[in-house]
Amino acid sequence: MSVEETDEIGLDENQRSSSSLFLPLTILILIIAASIRWVGISREPLWLDEIISYNASQGGIAQLDATNANDDHPPLFALGVTVLCKLFGSSAGAVRGTSALMSVIGVLSLVLLGKGISGDWRIGLLAGALAAVNPHDVFYAQEARPYAQAAALGTASSWVLWRWMTNENSRRSLRWPLAYAALALVMCFTLYLGSLVLAAQGVVALLWFANRRRWDSFGTYLAIGLVCIAALGLWLLRVFEYRGTLYRASHLAWIPQPTIDNTFRFLVRDFYSGCGTAISQANFVAWSILFLLGCTLVWTAVRAKSKNSSGSSRIWMGMLFSLWLLVGPVLFAVFLSLAYHPIYFPPRFSLLVLPHYLVLLAMACFSVQSRFLRMFAVMVLLGFMSIGTVSGYVETSKRGMKEFAGFWKSRNEPDIALFFPRRNEILASHYVGKRIPYRKQRSIAKHLRLGDGKRIWLCVEENYQFESTEEEEYRDWLLGLGPHKELGFVDEMRIVEVEAQPFDRVYPSLPENTCVVVEDEASEPFFWSGWHRSEGSFRWSRGTHSVIVFASDDLEHTHVRLDMCCYGDQHVTVRLNGNALDSFSCSKREFAVYEFEIPSGSLNAENSLEFTMPNAISPKERHESGDARKLAIALRWFEVE
Repeated sequence: MSVEETDEIGLDENQRSSSSLFLPLTILILIIAASIRWVGISREPLWLDEIISYNASQGGIAQLDATNANDDHPPLFALGVTVLCKLFGSSAGAVRGTSALMSVIGVLSLVLLGKGISGDWRIGLLAGALAAVNPHDVFYAQEARPYAQAAALGTASSWVLWRWMTNENSRRSLRWPLAYAALALVMCFTLYLGSLVLAAQGVVALLWFANRRRWDSFGTYLAIGLVCIAALGLWLLRVFEYRGTLYRASHLAWIPQPTIDNTFRFLVRDFYSGCGTAISQANFVAWSILFLLGCTLVWTAVRAKSKNSSGSSRIWMGMLFSLWLLVGPVLFAVFLSLAYHPIYFPPRFSLLVLPHYLVLLAMACFSVQSRFLRMFAVMVLLGFMSIGTVSGYVETSKRGMKEFAGFWKSRNEPDIALFFPRRNEILASHYVGKRIPYRKQRSIAKHLRLGDGKRIWLCVEENYQFESTEEEEYRDWLLGLGPHKELGFVDEMRIVEVEAQPFDRVYPSLPENTCVVVEDEASEPFFWSGWHRSEGSFRWSRGTHSVIVFASDDLEHTHVRLDMCCYGDQHVTVRLNGNALDSFSCSKREFAVYEFEIPSGSLNAENSLEFTMPNAISPKERHESGDARKLAIALRWFEVE
C-alpha cells in the first residue's frame, strides 16, 4: 500500500474533500515564515561567529579552501554566503540570507514530512505553522552559521527517507535513493555533526529494509553511506594537511561535558523561548506541554495498536520514526562527547531535532477527539512560541563593534591595539575595516628598543577573567611601559591608552653583585615567560619551558646560582643563550642552591636563561589537589656572579 492510500489520523470525508486547501495554505505558511525571518534580519550586528563565517566566505578558491579547512565546519555553508554576498553585498542581511532561505526551505520540508508520516495534510500544515513562528528556528534563521541549513537538510532527508521506506512501488525506482544520497552528501559538507542525524536515520532505514527483506534497498542504503563516508574522508584528508586533528581544544574547549540535567533541557527551554529570556522562566507551561504530549502520544499509540489496521500501523510507525529522530541524534552526540571530546552543545544541536518534535506535537493535537480542545491546544502552542519569537526580537543577544569602529575613526589610530580576550580582535578588525594584528611581547619590546615610542590601546572586556597568568602578566607589562590613561568604555570594553616610552634594552638590567629575589616586586621583569605569579617567597614554573632574561654590562661572569626545588621526578636542562649549562634530574621538594658554570664567551649584553622540563605535571594529575597547573621547579632567587 502506498503512502497516499493509507488512512489518516481522525480524517473524515469532509476533511478529505477540503484537502484542496493544502497547497494554498502551505504557500501562506511559507510567506509567513519568510516574512518573520526577513523582517528585522539586520536589526542586530554581526557577532563573532558570524564574522568567522563571513571571513570563511571571502577570497579566491585557494583562500576559501585553506580558510574552510582550518574552520570548525565544512565549506558548503560558506560557499552559499559567498554567492549571496557577491549578489547583494556584505550587509548583515546578505550574510545571513543563506540561513533565512534554508530555514524557509526547512519549513516546507517539515510540511511534507508531517503530511507524509501521518497521512494527514492538516498535521503537515500545523507542524509547518509551528516551525514558522518557533523562536528557536527563527533565531538561527537570522544567524550566519550553518545550523539552519543543516536542520533544513535533516528535515528534507527524513521526508525523502520516509517516502523511500513506505512506498513499495518505488522499489525499482532510483528517484528516492538518489534524492536521499544528494541530501546526505550536502549535509556532510554543511555540518560535521549533521552526520549524527544521518546515522540515526541509518539505524531506522536498515532495520526497516531488513525487517521487510528489501535487500536491494538495504544494499543501496549501505552504498550511500559508504559514498558519504568516502567523500567526507577525502575532505578530512585535506583538513589534516592544515591541522593534525578535527577537534581543536583552542576553539571547542568551552563546550562542557553533557550532564543528565542539560541533555534534553531544550525540550522545555530552547524550543519555546529560543534565545530570548522574557519567557525563559515560564517553564511550567513548557513542562505541562511536554507531559501532555507524552500522555497523548502514548494514548494514541495504544489506540492505534488496538485497531490493528493498516492506517493505525502507519500512525504507530510514524510516531516511532519521529520519536527516534528526536532522541537518537542527541544520544549519539552525548556518547561521542563522553567517548571522544565534548562536542554536544544543546542550544545549537537541538535545532537538528526540532522538526521531529514539532511533528509529534502536531500529531498529538490531531489525536484529540474534541474539536474545541484540539483548537485550544493549537492556539496555546502557536501563541506560546510566538511570544518566544517576539521576546527574541525585543531583546538584544548579539554584540558587534560599531561603536568601537566610530571611536577608532574619531581619534588618531593607535600604533598597536591589543584585545583581552583576543577573540575581540576578529570583531574589531571587521568593523574597523582593516586587520588589527596581534603583537607579541618581544615584538613590542624590539620596536621600543629601536628608539620609537608607541601609542598602545589595551581593550579589556568588562569582567573578563584572564585565561592565564601569562596573559595577565602581559597586560601588566604593557601598563608599565609608560604613562597611561583611560579613554572610555566602548562596546563593553574598557580602553586604556599607554604612551610606551623607548628604551635602550629589551631585557631588564642586572646590577653587578645583585641577587634577584622572587618576593621583591622589582624582580617581575626578569621572569620573561613560563612562570606563574609569585606565591610569596617563591614562584613555580609553568609548563615545560621557562625563561629568565637579564641584561648585563659585565661579560666576565663565570657562574649562575639559583635557589630552587623540584616538583615530582623532573629532568631539567639549563641553557644560556642557547648554550647548554647543565642537565640533571631531581625529585626532592626541598630548596637547594644549584650552581652552573658559564662557558667563556657565552654572555651577551642581553641574555636568556632557559629551562626545559618535559616531565612537568600538575598536582591534580598526582591526585594531591585540584590544582591543574603544570609544575616542574620552584625558584626563590637567582644571581649571576
